[in-house]
Amino acid sequence: MSKKNYPTILAYWLPVLWLVTGICHATDDNKINVTVGGYSFPPYVVVNSSGYTGVVPEMVEALNELESQYNFSFVPTSVSNRYEAFSRHRFDLLFFESPEWGWENTAKSVLPLNVEDGEVFIGLKPQAAAEGYFDNLQQKRLLLVRGYHYRIVGFETDEAKLKHDFLAALVPDTQAAIEGLLLERGDVSPVSQSFLNWYLGQNPQKAERIFISSRWDQQYQHAALIHPQSRIAKEQLQLLIGQLESEGTFADILNKYYLKQR
Repeated sequence: MSKKNYPTILAYWLPVLWLVTGICHATDDNKINVTVGGYSFPPYVVVNSSGYTGVVPEMVEALNELESQYNFSFVPTSVSNRYEAFSRHRFDLLFFESPEWGWENTAKSVLPLNVEDGEVFIGLKPQAAAEGYFDNLQQKRLLLVRGYHYRIVGFETDEAKLKHDFLAALVPDTQAAIEGLLLERGDVSPVSQSFLNWYLGQNPQKAERIFISSRWDQQYQHAALIHPQSRIAKEQLQLLIGQLESEGTFADILNKYYLKQR
């Protein structure tokens, strides 16, 4: 083929290449973006130096690998700002919430995830192992995560009220609560069973110092909360999660963080 024919060939093929490239970009652009909110709530969302890990980010990744109609992305928020952010539609949904955690007056759809968890009371050995130690917690120094809802304090989250009505100290997350207890900065802390199991699995040398009581602060069934203007309908989300369940992907993610479906 002579060089003089190159312009003619390029003139023919360049529009075709542009068309194919355009179709590929259009396919990507036509994906429906679905935003998933999350805040520091280990093991569901774990904040570390590399970003965000945990159950929710792994679910977002699994949903994106599952299908091509939607593009799921994680949007960080904070435990206290999540209500306003949800109301303003900063994200379409939240995984692993409870409708009882201050959402009663917020418009939403609720999709049960059939995942059980709860906060169990822990203390330090040997004193916490004494009979009746967890019976009267009014006289114990409580380590609570700022912004979390606990039954023991009537689901109150106002820091001033908590410090006035209880011997409470507020910490930024569940790991800080456990480590504050180990440093004897408190007597008792209600911590999620799943994170406690994960933490002790990562730090087995600390297990011998922690006494896990048989008393629960609360047990709950997790759900997804979906905004009324969400870009994915409740029924479609339920279908996708059902696919993750049938493929075993959902169970694999949960098992990694000591969780299971009922």
